[in-house]
Amino acid sequence: MARTTANSDFFTPTERAFNIRKCLEGTQNIINLCLKNYEETKDLSALKIALDGSVTLGEMLKQVSEFYGHSYGNDFELTK
Repeated sequence: MARTTANSDFFTPTERAFNIRKCLEGTQNIINLCLKNYEETKDLSALKIALDGSVTLGEMLKQVSEFYGHSYGNDFELTK
C-alpha cells in the first residue's frame, strides 16, 4: 500500500509489523528487568510486575495471532 495524503494515518504492513515487534520486545525487556530485580532484591512488587507483563505479552501475542491469522502461541521467539 502506497502512503498518500488520504491514508497517511495508517501503517504499511511492514511498518505495522515493525511497530508490533518493538512493542513485544519492549514488554519482554520490562519483564526481564523485573525478574532480574526480583532475583537480586526479592522485591515482590517486581515479581508482580513481571507476572502482569507476562499476561500482557500473552494477550498481545494472541491479538497479533488473530490479526495476522498466525498461531504464535506464547513463544515470543516466533515473532522476531
